Amino acid sequence: RIFQRLGETEDRRFQGKIIAATNRDLADEMRTGRFRKDFYYRLCSDQIHTVPLSEQLANSPGGLDSLIHFIAKRIAGDEAAAVAKECHQWIAKHLAEYHWPGNIRDLEQCLRNIMIRGQYWPRSAVEAAQPTDSSKQWLFNAEQCHCTADELISQYCRWAYDKLGTYDAAAKRLGLDRRTVRSKVGELGKSASPL
Repeated sequence: RIFQRLGETEDRRFQGKIIAATNRDLADEMRTGRFRKDFYYRLCSDQIHTVPLSEQLANSPGGLDSLIHFIAKRIAGDEAAAVAKECHQWIAKHLAEYHWPGNIRDLEQCLRNIMIRGQYWPRSAVEAAQPTDSSKQWLFNAEQCHCTADELISQYCRWAYDKLGTYDAAAKRLGLDRRTVRSKVGELGKSASPL
């Protein structure tokens, strides 16, 4: 706890603590050489591991209500009860399986957005739901109810045709007439783009 300023010879005492935080696995970072071991051992005297919000809520299902009310009191004041109720209903309907990767800040943003906009669609939830394979975009659109029944049938026929290679094979698999599959696939054939 003794140091010297650059360019000085006078010893000074350090009278504080250094607090460092990370969300990375430092053991893995040291193994791969991305974090210096000597620096880690200088910092690691007192470690505090914070449990992610998703784990806290898995162990205590009623904890979400408590946190929502706590945040609502801080943000909404006299309107806290109404805001907390609206937030809880939104989460139950739209984000029941959401894992809160942003922890308490994510939940606070949820509450603020619901209070102001009446909704909250976290980017990570939307990105996680979207297919990485563009050929399955039609399936995502169907799950989100963003297409008509006719569009869904057409896309499903196109997808089966692309997978199986012929109108006959697609028709047999789908239980449809070959001409129906061909008309649904239309002129685009194998190059049909998803919805």
